[in-house]
Amino acid sequence: MSPVGEKDPRQERIQVLGRSMLSHVQQVFRNADLFEPNNQIFVRLAQTLANYIKESYRLVGGCSIHVNAHQVFLEDSRVFIDSGLIESVNFLANLFASAEVGGIVFHEECWDPKVVIKTMFALRSTILDDKARGEAAIKKGLIRRHSPYVTVMKMSTVETTMTGIRDEENALRFTFRNAAKLALFVKEMDDRIQNQEPVRVNVSYRLLLNLIRINEQYPHFIHMLLACPEEDRVRGRIYFGVLMVLAVCHYLKLERQTQIDFGVAALFQCLGEQQVPPSIRNSDRIEDFRDELPDRAIRWLLDSRFVNRSLYYRAVTAFQTPLRRDNPEETPLPAVRLLRAINHVVEVWKLSSQRRPFHVCIQRLLTSNDVTVDKAFVLIIAKTFGVLPASTLVAVDEKFIATVTANSSETIKFTSIPESRVDSVRKLDWDRRDALRNEEFKVRLKLVLGQQELPNSMPSLFYSGEQQLT
Repeated sequence: MSPVGEKDPRQERIQVLGRSMLSHVQQVFRNADLFEPNNQIFVRLAQTLANYIKESYRLVGGCSIHVNAHQVFLEDSRVFIDSGLIESVNFLANLFASAEVGGIVFHEECWDPKVVIKTMFALRSTILDDKARGEAAIKKGLIRRHSPYVTVMKMSTVETTMTGIRDEENALRFTFRNAAKLALFVKEMDDRIQNQEPVRVNVSYRLLLNLIRINEQYPHFIHMLLACPEEDRVRGRIYFGVLMVLAVCHYLKLERQTQIDFGVAALFQCLGEQQVPPSIRNSDRIEDFRDELPDRAIRWLLDSRFVNRSLYYRAVTAFQTPLRRDNPEETPLPAVRLLRAINHVVEVWKLSSQRRPFHVCIQRLLTSNDVTVDKAFVLIIAKTFGVLPASTLVAVDEKFIATVTANSSETIKFTSIPESRVDSVRKLDWDRRDALRNEEFKVRLKLVLGQQELPNSMPSLFYSGEQQLT
C-alpha cells in the first residue's frame, strides 16, 4: 500500500492498461473491414493488444473489460476515462448493448496475437452479421467460427451503482467531493496560468463528467452548489459559470459530449483576465487592459498542446470574452451568448455587494436597459432554475422573443421582452378564430412548452435563421 498522499503505481498502471485496451478493442472492431494479412497496422495492433491481455493476467489475475454508457471496468477495477475516450466508450457500449451483453472475458489463448485478432473478428461478425443476441447465441457463433477464446459477460455482471451515486445519501457526498474538486481545479488553473504553466485539461474532463452524472440523477444538487461563496471575482465567474452552464445544458437535454465541450469553454472564459495579476484584475485598473485580453487569451491557447474538438469552443469563448467590448457588426456564438447571460446573472446574484434573491436578480436583468444583457438567454436560465414555470409558453419570431400572458381557445396574448433600451415592448393578439390570421401566426411564430421531451426545445429559443447552440 502506498503512503497517504502518494499514488499507487499498480493502480496507475491498471488505469493506463484499461484505457489502452479500450482504445485497441474499438479500433479492431471499427477497422476490421480493412484487414489484410500483411497489413503492418493490424500486425502491431494485434501484438499490442495481446501484450496488454498478458499483462492484465499478470497484474490482476485475469483480463475482462466491461463497458456501458456510464463506466468501464478492467476486471474489478473501475477505469476512469477522459474526453479522448468518450467516443470509444460510446461505440463499444452501443455495440455490446445491441448484442445484449456487458463486456468480454479474454482467455489465455489470446496472449497469441494471431489468435486474438482472429477471435475479435469472429466476435464482430457474430454480433453484426449474425445479429446474435445474448451469451448462448454469441458462444454458438464463436464456436462455428473456430474461435471460442473469449466469453461475453452478462450486462448485469458489474453493478452500475459502483459510482458514488448508489443512493441519495452517497450522491450527496459525491456531489460535495466534486464541488470541492471543481473549486480546487479553478484555483490551480488560475495559479498555473499566472505562472505560465500548462493547465491539466484532462483532469477537467473527468470532473465535468462526474458533475454531469450527478446532474442527470439529482439536478437539485447542482443547484444547491451555487450557494457556495467565492471571493475572487474571476474564479467566481468560472466556478459558477461551469455549474450554471451544465444546469442549462441538462435542461435543454444536450448530449454529454456537448456538455463537456461547453463546460471546458466555461473554464476558459476568463483566460485573458487570468493572465493579469489579481491585484489589477480585481480593481478598476482592469479596464486599461480590456481590449488586449482576447488577444492574450488566444495566444496562450494556440501555444497549448490541448488541440481537440473543444479547442474551437475555448478559442471562441476566450476571444468573445463575457466582458469584451463588442463590435456592433459581430454576432457572438450562441454558446458565448449563454455564458455572457450566465455572467450577468452571477454578477448580479453572487458577486454583487448587495445580495438579492435569485428571482429578483432575474427580474432586474429582464427589465434592464443594459444593451449587453442577452434577455433571451436570461429567460432560458430563469426556466432552468424554476423562476419561470417549465410550462410557460414562449413565442419566437424573427425580431423578438415573447412570453404568453393569456391563452384561451380563441385568443393568445403575447408580451415581448425588449432586446435593448431602444426597443419598445410589443403586445400581440393571436386571434385563432380568424382563419387567415391564424395561418399567418402559425407560420410566423413557434410556441414552445419548456418541459416537452422532443424535439429539443433549444432551436425554438433563438431568432429564426440564427446559428443554433446545438
